[in-house]
Amino acid sequence: MKKLVLCPNCNSLNRIPLAQEGQGNCGKCSQALPHRHEVQEYSQEKLFKALGISELPVVVDVFADWCGPCRSYAPLFKQVAHDLGERFLFVKLDSEKATEFCMRYQVRSLPSTLVFKGGTLRIAQPGLLSPDQLKSVLHQSTSEVRV
Repeated sequence: MKKLVLCPNCNSLNRIPLAQEGQGNCGKCSQALPHRHEVQEYSQEKLFKALGISELPVVVDVFADWCGPCRSYAPLFKQVAHDLGERFLFVKLDSEKATEFCMRYQVRSLPSTLVFKGGTLRIAQPGLLSPDQLKSVLHQSTSEVRV
């Protein structure tokens, strides 16, 4: 199984085998790639691309810089990414820079957590979640469709 990793230097997506993750370099610019447990911030263009090719379920934290609950949710989201980073791709998406994505997936509340599997939206969960609630949502996303 491979994981998508966004190069922080040139913003290109790299497919890295999970066994080699954290050791790889970008195929385009040769810079070191971040470890799988790191939450990466994607543009909507990179996210649309990732949804089409990711072998792992993609967990998206849709946020805004001005949103207090979003700032509270960020470390909780990061904690779950650290715990489950080998089973999911965790990304953050700035709603202010991703209006097309937010309209397409009807994001009306911040923060919102969206889970995609095979490029299909499986779960859209608005609001602030505890780590246990987020883990429960992720468990549901791998077993049933609920949008």
